Amino acid sequence: MGFETLTGKTQEQIIEVLNQDLPDTAYNQVPGGANLTDIDPMYRNEKLTECFGLYGFGWGLDRPEHPDFQEFETRQNNKGEDYSLWCIGYDYAIFWYRAYDDTDELIRYEIETSGYAENSNRGWAFSGAKTSTIGEATKYLLWQMRVYKGEYHAKPQSEKAPNEIVLTFGKNKGKSLATILNEDRGYIEWLAKDAKQDWLKAAASKLLEEPKATEEQKEKIKTAIKDIGLVDIDKALKDAHFANLANLTEQQAKDAIERLEKAVEEKKEEKPKPFDPNAVTKMTFQNDWMAMLNTAIEHLENVTDIEKAKAGIKERFEGKATVSEGWEYLRDEYTEQELDDDEVF
Repeated sequence: MGFETLTGKTQEQIIEVLNQDLPDTAYNQVPGGANLTDIDPMYRNEKLTECFGLYGFGWGLDRPEHPDFQEFETRQNNKGEDYSLWCIGYDYAIFWYRAYDDTDELIRYEIETSGYAENSNRGWAFSGAKTSTIGEATKYLLWQMRVYKGEYHAKPQSEKAPNEIVLTFGKNKGKSLATILNEDRGYIEWLAKDAKQDWLKAAASKLLEEPKATEEQKEKIKTAIKDIGLVDIDKALKDAHFANLANLTEQQAKDAIERLEKAVEEKKEEKPKPFDPNAVTKMTFQNDWMAMLNTAIEHLENVTDIEKAKAGIKERFEGKATVSEGWEYLRDEYTEQELDDDEVF
């Protein structure tokens, strides 16, 4: 049976992508857990998007308008002090993704799931319940099998390199020290001086001492990003979970160069797929949808002036249109194909 997602992935490729090694900052020891490991959910969302396309388009979560369980509870800690929590849960929800079968019909595949979260902040509890519900479903897509099988355990925070340490408290909870350094250097300076844990003080101090990326490293990064086909250098670095070019440390730059050069080699090995001008719905998802429209224009037989058509797209849509509006424009102006919006989007 044929199977291909909106981003061109087969079943085997989905399993491979979902089990790729993530940066060390993605894995964290569960506080108080018996050698348990937690995975930053943003890395999962990134990999799901790579496999299926944008959330709400290639994959998503259907859940009740209101949670099945929602309570505000008061409890006591081990010191006898009261504290309050919002408890939010979904007993039944549907995680879904879309792919083409061997007849080129776009099929919606579904996984039943549920989830639960607690937090003193009601909004964060809602967000956590959604994250938990998606996480439960992706186990059936074999997401990060080695972690759930107990074959991988995150290092304790105190044993990690300074740039890999992820805070579990305060306004920067969930962020690595390296990320905080780029966003709020003053906070790292405060940790170096006033953190309660000696190992965290030492890590923050060491991070402040790290040399910045060299000009040679910056040029290698710029070249690699352009070779991949991207334009916005800082956005490309951010999407790869690195700091902007100006604030990269020497070690971060080294890691970025290694990953980018690997991506360049993979791109060179890719075999281009034949373009079907009538199959607008099957076009592989890319980060830059303007580039998608321009590529489509180049392959439509009834476009006599390609540059004029591209200029029209840019003038009409740049910075103020959705993907669906762009496709509708192509369909109405340059093709005679009748497309059902429910099938396309």
